[in-house]
Amino acid sequence: MVSPPPDYSWALAGDYEREAAAFTKATAIMTGDGGDPAFGRYSEDFACIDFLKQRGLGRGILALAADVALLRNRSAWSVLAEALTHDPTAIRLEDARRIRNGRTLVSDDVFEAAHTAVRSHPWFKSIGRSSVSDTLETVTQADLFYDPLRPATEIDLEPLHPLCSQPVIETCLRIPSYVRMQGGRSRGLARKAFQSDLPPQIYSRRWKDAGQGSAYELMRKSGAAIREFLLEGVLIQNHLLDRRRVEESLSATPGKHAAVVHELADHVIVEAWLRTAERVGFGPGASVCV
Repeated sequence: MVSPPPDYSWALAGDYEREAAAFTKATAIMTGDGGDPAFGRYSEDFACIDFLKQRGLGRGILALAADVALLRNRSAWSVLAEALTHDPTAIRLEDARRIRNGRTLVSDDVFEAAHTAVRSHPWFKSIGRSSVSDTLETVTQADLFYDPLRPATEIDLEPLHPLCSQPVIETCLRIPSYVRMQGGRSRGLARKAFQSDLPPQIYSRRWKDAGQGSAYELMRKSGAAIREFLLEGVLIQNHLLDRRRVEESLSATPGKHAAVVHELADHVIVEAWLRTAERVGFGPGASVCV
């Protein structure tokens, strides 16, 4: 775990990919970066808004609102009312709330400092989040396309991003968000386009695949060990995580403010990487900075 966790494409070209490249004499690796925004993972955030802008209160708006409501566990009327009174900055505020709720163990001052350094491209800061910015922001994030920790001359396996290519992005920008969620499903249009090439089980699902329940099972079986691992770790020693909240979330009887399992798993991964980096010689200060 010396390599950074694979959250970015440059990190995906890790040991397994390098071994496969060496075996096949390949010099590059294809990634799927850009697929979420291009194919409309969050189309439901903009579908009714875009529909009203382009077609008004025409035929189909109620059915679309019902599809969005089903995805959000809300009523169709509340979804439609929200679209009619749309505030361009409101979705940004909702995004901030989601991030806050998904990082409850992070110390407040650390969270606020990180959150103010938003990744939004300057083009989109003044207009709020939209279906257009949601697609374009992926290709304006430079850290997706190079490894900031290594000089370009040292990169031996070049990552290529077909879904971030100009023709694909321009095509996706021409497709309204309410079309991209065809059938009331995330990436519905893309699923339909590739239906003949997909197994029925993959085509019919409504979300990305995941190891459902695996993180929860890990926490259930190893909660005491994970609790000790985090409480004695680098993240708490450097006040990046709130000790009291970690103790509560991993206690025998966690309260209503306990962190979700996936956040705990994320912190365990980072803690493990920091300890490994320290052992191989980066040092505690450099580890935390990385």
